[in-house]
Amino acid sequence: MSAAHPLALPPVVARLASAAPELTAASTYLVAWVAPARLEPGLARLLLLGLLVEFLVIHSFAFTVLGVDGIRGRGKKSLAILGFSAFYLLFAGAFALAFSSSAPLWTLGWLFGSRLLTLWVDPRPRGEERQRQSGLWAASAALYIFGVALTSILPLPRLGVGADVVAALSLPGSGLWVEEPHRLFAFGLIYFGGVAAVELRGG
Repeated sequence: MSAAHPLALPPVVARLASAAPELTAASTYLVAWVAPARLEPGLARLLLLGLLVEFLVIHSFAFTVLGVDGIRGRGKKSLAILGFSAFYLLFAGAFALAFSSSAPLWTLGWLFGSRLLTLWVDPRPRGEERQRQSGLWAASAALYIFGVALTSILPLPRLGVGADVVAALSLPGSGLWVEEPHRLFAFGLIYFGGVAAVELRGG
């Protein structure tokens, strides 16, 4: 049995801290779906960007896990993950140009930061860490695909997202998420809520 890391938090606290970013995101998507007037103007656009950028994070996750597997130490491993994530700044930059906003770059940093948080608040031995990260990647990918399919097919209620709210959101582009943003908010709730549940279980 491996010794506990001297800076490790108690298991329950570590899991809550690790899941905090996803719980925050899921709560925000829920509020946007139920009572969008409570949110700051322009936040809906950021929520749309969050799910687009999260796809990049999921895509990069497998490469990141394999790339940092042999690196010891949370500091060095964190720097390595940041190095791998730098490549995806190019794609986030494309989103930034398309939306005429720097928000995709900040969103990418926040989403990668939520992954790094797990390394710091709940460190694991090398083999266990690889297994946890691989499990998180698989769960994230499955939840993303499941969420897209579910919210695209089911007749979801609009709740607080009426026609007047849709017009006021002024989301750029076209497509189901833009024309029926309540589906976007439902997807964000399902996806980030599901990832949080996996984190709370310990990966």
